[in-house]
Amino acid sequence: DGRRELSGKPHFSRYTLPFLAAPPGGIPLDWKYHTLPYTSSAYPWLCRLRGRPHAFSLQGGSAHAARYDIVGADPVAVIVTTGTETRIRRGTTESLRRDNPFDIIEQEVDAHRPASDSPFDLPFSGGAVGYFGYELVHLLERLPPPVTDALAIPDLVVGIYNWFITIDHLKQQACLVATPAVSGTEFERIKVRLMAPEPVLPNPVGSDASDICSSFDRPAYERAVE
Repeated sequence: DGRRELSGKPHFSRYTLPFLAAPPGGIPLDWKYHTLPYTSSAYPWLCRLRGRPHAFSLQGGSAHAARYDIVGADPVAVIVTTGTETRIRRGTTESLRRDNPFDIIEQEVDAHRPASDSPFDLPFSGGAVGYFGYELVHLLERLPPPVTDALAIPDLVVGIYNWFITIDHLKQQACLVATPAVSGTEFERIKVRLMAPEPVLPNPVGSDASDICSSFDRPAYERAVE
């Protein structure tokens, strides 16, 4: 099937890569790859991207529960739907459409699809990442409008990403990958940002419960659940 196993001492060059599934025609060199230090959590990489537009983390659980974590930021396009309006942002430009947002996402993915397939055996090779809210059902079915919008957040936000970090917990390896759309200069900037001195990490939610207290005393709680 065109794949081959790499054995021996790991050597991370542009030709021998731990995630590699070499196609019969050879490796497209316009894809970019850089080995990163392995971490058992995606959290340190997400902290390094703090403040970057639309940073995301797709976590498969813990290092013992799932194989891959994926982290990224700086999408080339962002699709935001609220009600019947969808705004598409590309850099400093923005357009407004009122057609089906699912079709718009498909069109944006196609517009940014790399000319060559990824040569790496990874679960993600760039594309759409985001969230889909329950209120999108109103675009698919005839239902009464919601009475209130308590959260006041968009129904859909999806970014189109052309670089990302993959953490493989099975092989205990991590890498930065970029599609051909990312220039060599920009790829170097991303590498520098990721390999800068480690920032001071804030405690993740739930990591320290010492400053959490209940708003109920025991009798009030028992009355509330009776």
